[in-house]
Amino acid sequence: MSVFLDYIVEDISAEELPTLHDKVFVFPTRRACIHFRKTLQEKFREHTFWSPEILSIEDFVVKISDRQLTDELTLIIQLYNIYHKVSPTITLDRFYSWGQVLISDFDEVDRYMADGSKLYQNLQEYHDIESFLGESEEMKQALVQFKKVVQQDDPTHLIKAFSETWSQVGKVYHEFQQLLAEQEMTYSGLLFKEVANKALDKTLKLPYSQVVFAGFNALSQSEEVLFDYIINEEKGTIYWDADELYLQNEHEEAGQFVRRYKRKWKGKNSKWVVTDYASGSASLNFVGTSHMVGQAKISSELLLTGAVPANMQTGLILADENMLFPTLYALPDSVREVNVTMGYPLSKSSLNQLVESCFLLHISKRGQGEKAYFKVREVIALLENPMLRSVAPQATEVIKWLKYRRSVWVSGAKLMDEITSTQLQAWFVVPEKSTEILGYLVDHLVKLFNAVKAQGNNPIELEYIYHYLKALKQLQGTIAENTYSADLKTIFKFIKETLKSVKVPFVGEPLEGLQIMGFLETRALDFENLIILASNEGNLPAGRSRITYIPHALRKAFKLPTFEELDAIYAYHFKRLLQRTKNAYVIYNTELAVDGSGEKSRYILQLQNALIGSKVKITNSVISQKVPLSTDPIPINVEKTAAVLELLQRFKFQTEDEPARLSPTTLVTYIECKLRFYFRHVLKLPEYENFSDDIDPREFGLIVHRALELIYANYEGETVSRDVLRAFVKDGRVEEVVKDAYKEQQLLKDDQLLEGRNLLNKGIIVRILNKVLDLDIRESPFTMQAVETKQLRMKMPLGDNEILLGGTVDRIDQDKHGVYRIIDYKTGITDMMPQSRRTNADYEEYIEEYFNNPKFKSGFQAYYYTYLFQKLFPGQKVKSGIFAMKEINKGVQFLRNGEAISPALIQEFEKKLIGLIQEIFNPEIEFSQTTDEKVCRYCAYKEICKR
Repeated sequence: MSVFLDYIVEDISAEELPTLHDKVFVFPTRRACIHFRKTLQEKFREHTFWSPEILSIEDFVVKISDRQLTDELTLIIQLYNIYHKVSPTITLDRFYSWGQVLISDFDEVDRYMADGSKLYQNLQEYHDIESFLGESEEMKQALVQFKKVVQQDDPTHLIKAFSETWSQVGKVYHEFQQLLAEQEMTYSGLLFKEVANKALDKTLKLPYSQVVFAGFNALSQSEEVLFDYIINEEKGTIYWDADELYLQNEHEEAGQFVRRYKRKWKGKNSKWVVTDYASGSASLNFVGTSHMVGQAKISSELLLTGAVPANMQTGLILADENMLFPTLYALPDSVREVNVTMGYPLSKSSLNQLVESCFLLHISKRGQGEKAYFKVREVIALLENPMLRSVAPQATEVIKWLKYRRSVWVSGAKLMDEITSTQLQAWFVVPEKSTEILGYLVDHLVKLFNAVKAQGNNPIELEYIYHYLKALKQLQGTIAENTYSADLKTIFKFIKETLKSVKVPFVGEPLEGLQIMGFLETRALDFENLIILASNEGNLPAGRSRITYIPHALRKAFKLPTFEELDAIYAYHFKRLLQRTKNAYVIYNTELAVDGSGEKSRYILQLQNALIGSKVKITNSVISQKVPLSTDPIPINVEKTAAVLELLQRFKFQTEDEPARLSPTTLVTYIECKLRFYFRHVLKLPEYENFSDDIDPREFGLIVHRALELIYANYEGETVSRDVLRAFVKDGRVEEVVKDAYKEQQLLKDDQLLEGRNLLNKGIIVRILNKVLDLDIRESPFTMQAVETKQLRMKMPLGDNEILLGGTVDRIDQDKHGVYRIIDYKTGITDMMPQSRRTNADYEEYIEEYFNNPKFKSGFQAYYYTYLFQKLFPGQKVKSGIFAMKEINKGVQFLRNGEAISPALIQEFEKKLIGLIQEIFNPEIEFSQTTDEKVCRYCAYKEICKR
């Protein structure tokens, strides 16, 4: 198979070899340079000669200009210094994104040799008109971007600041150009413009006898001027690559540029390599499937079955670079030689996450040195990093300690007392001077590198650290050269932006094996076999989400590229890539995005129509993923085998050790879902608890319960009068009690402050307690018998054994009439039996409802405690009720409308309770799932059940 690069080499004769080193071959990409060098070596493998220079267009312009490009950070700092004079209030970290867009626009303006002064004057006038007539969509998008930079929410001030800023852009552009000229700095577009101007003046000096351009399509104005100069001076040749399919058809967007160049450049110095894809017998297969993984699996299957050979003649092209890892994971084991031209983004590595966690930790901390306080959430995020935990195992223990404390903030002093690992300690102590932070980070990453290296089993992590250090050292030098003093947030911004473009290269031989590459890396290259993944709109062509502050109308007027030109560029590269293939698979995702975007590429439809009647064999197929006939989860039933029955023995008296008690909460769990009972109380599977800065509902309830216990604990066995309660409230002791409850529940330490939602929750708890006391004042005097008592325990016979019943009663008191009141506090949602059924005379039906309907679990719990109380203290009059804090104005809601619970009712409850417990231990009855899936919503084990 002859490829495009072959035609260039074929024009080189052996007689030319002695002078070949005076020539330069220029291609669109460095990847094409590598392949051209190989092609040249293969043809003249029997000859010895000096190689010519082989450069990408960017490297060529740098070479002939004899200048070096300035890094982006330096450019942004220089631009900021100019812009700061216009807007003194804007800080560098807020300006950074704005500056990136401005420099990108400046680069394009210069590369296309537009008149910057006129463009930015028109731009100001354009925005003035837009402001007067109303906002267009482009105006709105520009305002959104500007708002992110200035962080201004007020619409009036935002538009005013926007207008004032734009009025200065033209001035800033010229000042920026002058500054760069004075300091001998430049960016790519400016360098292209300078070289083109020298070409126009005919002062451009070329260090080569001949220049050969090859594989180009859409040229910027500066490139076109440069090509013009070299061709007209007969100092070079251009090789064009095209196909009859789009070259002759004026309606084909793929040929938009090459048709114009064919008319412009004629003669011996403009050479055309034109194929005729439609006349060949190629195989072109369009395949649709769902999601990235589905596409990766199809590519793997093609390689595995041999439908596409896994060699250097095969290109696996990713139109979406996010497909890289799904594709690599899906490769068959038989594919041994692979060349991946794309690197792994360092910004997605665990090391970058570690550094980001470190910065976020110190940005959010309060105080410095020994008085520093760290946000626990940020500390845990840092310690959970896998790279840090691999070299400092103590991180796991520190995380457990922090979660046990349940604190929002932790003092640096206490944290350092807990941490003994020097690897961990270093991440919590950074220099107070921002100028020293990068040096500190470099030193510490060197230590991390040595620690990872000592383990000897993490080569990938070593690569991450090496390239991270390389980028940091460059950043450190840039900041030092610009003598810019940045704060912690700004340095963090610098690091994030610097690392966006840094990739860790894959190690491999670039000219062997299956070639995996990004779409634009294929320019000037050809493959006999192709697999193109993610061939959807938004990838082919690329989406129109580029950020620019130059509106479409002005882009057209000043001949800057718009989305029409970009679409034509992608169309050319796509169709050029196919024109020499023998066997191609174009795979696309059949799943549309939520907004309806993501259809298969329009280029697929264009090819299908254009190739009607051709010799190309076209197939279309959609491959669906296999779906089970039933999407319902398989029911889980656990038989009570000998091993399960053995685990149930913990509830029985078998030795002198006290067994686990069957509490009302345990029994309600069984009523709600037998399987959850099995997981939680038989297997005792731990429930994962995610850390949160905020107090969760369970903790809220614990604080309320503990605070009420602290209030009434001192009055056990005593009569509580109205005056006692009023004095308690008047003295402001409620707030102190709540604070003590926070501390006892490990939710507040002496070294921390409450803030945000936690502070709000504290205020709510104080109001709840004051309301409870107010209601108790109305019911006083009463005698407090017990609070949070665990003394209600009894043995129940079960066959040859006994089991332990028991629970913790929130409050037992005796009213002024001598009736005992068992009261249960509830801070969550409480469902009470409807009024019409509370006095049901049919005790069996009434009690049955509590055992069958878990919605009434609060009532079940109240009856359970009443049953234990009457068993332990027979003959006493007892009322039982619920104090629901969400309905606190109702006070205590008593069962049976406040009547004393009759012995007959308790007897019926006992009968049902015995039946329930016998069922739990019955070996014939399995532990099964509930049929009410609403119960599963907040279940800790729902992932096991797939609900």
